[in-house]
Amino acid sequence: MSKHTPTPYKYRYSGDGCYEIVGNDECSVCDCTPMNQSPADETRLNAEFIVRACNAHDELLAACNNMLAVYRDCDTVFKKRGVFIDGEPDAFVDAEAAIAKAE
Repeated sequence: MSKHTPTPYKYRYSGDGCYEIVGNDECSVCDCTPMNQSPADETRLNAEFIVRACNAHDELLAACNNMLAVYRDCDTVFKKRGVFIDGEPDAFVDAEAAIAKAE
């Protein structure tokens, strides 16, 4: 499987209400183009959102994986002591599912 363009990404105005998202090497990743009847700043806001999400992806994924590892360690200790926390299975399953989507 090939890899995506390396981050960090940034966006820049490319004219006619469009914004271009570019990689660290200044190569184009994608264009954000206004749709019919969209508010004037929506395209810029979409470009900002995509850039923030992509640039934070690896760090957020690593943090979630670290949190789950700590949780597993604590969960083992708590269960050995007979301590159970309400809602823990749902939170654990939800976190694993979110991580699987992001990987």
